[in-house]
Amino acid sequence: MAVYLVGFDGEWQGEFDTETEAVAWAYEVAETGRVVEVVRRRFRLYEFITGFPESEREALEARWEDHFSPGVISGG
Repeated sequence: MAVYLVGFDGEWQGEFDTETEAVAWAYEVAETGRVVEVVRRRFRLYEFITGFPESEREALEARWEDHFSPGVISGG
């Protein structure tokens, strides 16, 4: 079963059963000025879903493609 994680401030901050809930909360958090990402975790594999604000989405997605370390949200 998949779990949807929301990360900001360098840590995973929330875990949701549905993508809709995770994305909605991520959007709310992003409105406070934070950069937020949503990933799906399934069978120890992580897949980038989306990020906020939209201006950061491409960079967040690229970071997930560049780093094959599951579960790491702080870029480097």
